[in-house]
Amino acid sequence: GGLYIDEQSITYSTQKLTVSPLYRNLVLPMNEIRELSWSQMVVPVAAISMKDGECYKFIIYNKSGFEKAYKQYSNHQE
Repeated sequence: GGLYIDEQSITYSTQKLTVSPLYRNLVLPMNEIRELSWSQMVVPVAAISMKDGECYKFIIYNKSGFEKAYKQYSNHQE
């Protein structure tokens, strides 16, 4: 799957049948994101906490690139 970020949302998209249909095209609107935090196992893991209490975790191989894009796009929020 792939994780895409723009000024509107962070989107996870995959066609893998082993992934629940609820998560195959998951859209997390920027204005609903409460916090982005990180943990480090073997690779960086991003935890995206939503205002409704949900939390989604993603393995991010390019942590610095993702953080840069997130900061750029999350600054568009009023």
